Amino acid sequence: MGTQAIRFKGVYKEFPFYRTMTTGGFKSFILHMPKTLYSLKKTRFVALRDLTFEIFHGETVGIIGENGSGKSTILGLIAGVLKPDRGLIWIEGKVSSLLELGAGFHPDLSGEENIILNGILLGFTRKEVMKRIDRIREFSGLGEFIYQPVRTYSSGMHARLGFSVAVHLDHQILLVDEVMAVGDADFQQKCLDKMEEIKRSGVTIVIVSHDLSLIAKICDRAIWIDEGKTKAVGEPEGVARDYMALKGHAVGLSDQGSPVSPEIKEDKARVELDKQANVPSWWDSPLILRHIEGLVTGDNDINFPRFLRREYVKEPLDRGLCIRSRLPAMVNMFVRDDICRGFDEIEIPLDADTAENVVKKISILSHTNYYDMFVSIDALSRIGNPRELLTKVRNSLKEEGLVIALEHIGARRSERKDTQEEIVNMFYRFLPDRYRTCETIYGLSDEAYGAGSSIVIPSLGDFFNIDAIKYLGGSLFGPLFSHISTGFDVIEKENSPLMKVILEFEQVLIKNGTLSNDYAMVIARKRTGK
Repeated sequence: MGTQAIRFKGVYKEFPFYRTMTTGGFKSFILHMPKTLYSLKKTRFVALRDLTFEIFHGETVGIIGENGSGKSTILGLIAGVLKPDRGLIWIEGKVSSLLELGAGFHPDLSGEENIILNGILLGFTRKEVMKRIDRIREFSGLGEFIYQPVRTYSSGMHARLGFSVAVHLDHQILLVDEVMAVGDADFQQKCLDKMEEIKRSGVTIVIVSHDLSLIAKICDRAIWIDEGKTKAVGEPEGVARDYMALKGHAVGLSDQGSPVSPEIKEDKARVELDKQANVPSWWDSPLILRHIEGLVTGDNDINFPRFLRREYVKEPLDRGLCIRSRLPAMVNMFVRDDICRGFDEIEIPLDADTAENVVKKISILSHTNYYDMFVSIDALSRIGNPRELLTKVRNSLKEEGLVIALEHIGARRSERKDTQEEIVNMFYRFLPDRYRTCETIYGLSDEAYGAGSSIVIPSLGDFFNIDAIKYLGGSLFGPLFSHISTGFDVIEKENSPLMKVILEFEQVLIKNGTLSNDYAMVIARKRTGK
C-alpha cells in the first residue's frame, strides 16, 4: 500500500448546538444568563466520534454518507481549518483543496488578475502562477471574458474559473468537496479528465460526494461515514452498493462487495430470500440464452457481444446505465467482453414499479450526457408507461448513445387465446418426466412473466432512432420455460437438442400465426441534437 499520507486515530469533533431565545425572550435570557450559558455549553452536536482510518500516498479515496454524517468535517480537519477535540491526525504532504471554488476572488478584478490573486492566496508565488496562467486560461474556456471583471460572471463562469485555478497548481494532497458538477457537460468531462490526470501523477486525492457513480469511476477505495463513525471501508463500487441498499434503494454497482455491518448482511439476506421466492424463468438459464443468441445474431456461431462489436460498437464504451428485473449475467457479459467498461445498475422488483420511483433511482446515478449506453432488461414493460423514464434516460445519454432493450412486448396473459393454452400444455406433456411438475402449467407463472405492454417499442421510437428489432419468441417463453429452466444444466449435452427443438417449434408457430412474438431485442441510438 505504501506510506500513509493521512491518518485519523480516535478522532472526535463536536460543535455547539445553539438555541434561539424565542421561548423566554431576551429579558429571560439576561436574567438567567449563567444558567443559559451553561445550558448552551452542555448542548453539543457530535460530528465525529472515535473516527479511525488511513489514506496512503497516491490513493484516490471517496468519502460517502448522508448529509450531516461528518464528511465535510473530515475535509476541514485534513485542511487544517478545524482542530479535533480528541484524537490524533497525521498529515504528510502539502494540502490543497477544491472546497470553495473562487474563494478570495475580487469582483472588480478581471478573471486573469484573479487567477494571479487566487494562486497567491493558495500559497504559490507569482512566478509559479505565471508559469501556469496560459494553461489555466485555456482550460477555463472563458475566452474573452477572462479579461472582464468577475462581477460580470455568471455563477457557472465563476466556478469554472475557480476550478481551473485550483487544478493547475501543484498538489501533494488534494481535497475535493462536491465541485465536479461545474459548467456544461463538455466542461464537466474536462474536469473529470483533469482529475484522472492528477490521479495518474501520484497525488493523493480525497473526494466527498453524493455522486456514487463518480466515486466508483475514479476512486481506489471508499469510506462510508454514518453518524460520525466509519460504517464500511473498501472497494468503491461495493461500498456504494451497500450504502444504497441500506438506504432503501435497489441499486447495484457491482457484484463484488466489501466489509459490511451486520445490518447490511441482514438486508442482503432478505433480498436473496426474495429472489429465491420468485419463480425462475428462461431469463435465468444460460443454456436457453445460448440458443436465444442465434435468433438475435442470425448465426449460431456468433455470440451477442461479437455481433454488437461488429455491427454497433466499434470501440469499447466507457460507462453504461442498466435497469433490469432479470438477467444480471447480461450486464456482466458486456463488461467481460469489453463492450462497456462498467455499469450503474438499478434493479426494479418483479411486481411493477412506477416510472416515478425508477426515475428517482436513476437521478441518484445519472448526469446529463454522461452515459454511453443504456440497457433495459425486462424493465420498461413492467413500469406501465415508460415515457417519463425514457425522458430521463435520453438526457443521461451522450450524443448517439447506444440503447439495448430486451423486453416483453406482448399482450397481457389474460388476453391470450385458448389455442395458445392448448399448445403450451400439449408441448408440456411431451417433455421428459423430470421436467414435469404438474399436469397443466398455463397461468402458473403470471408473477414471473410480467404484465407486458404493447407501448414499449413505440415509446422507444419516440425518443430514439431504432436501428434494429430482433423478435425472440412468444407464448412458450413464459409459461413453459419458467418451469423447465431449472431442470436444464448448461453442461448436460442432452438438453441442448431439446431446447433447440422448443425454440424452432415456437418460431414455426409464430410464422404461421398461431402464436405471436412476445419478446423483442430493440437496438437504438439517441438522436443527434435531441
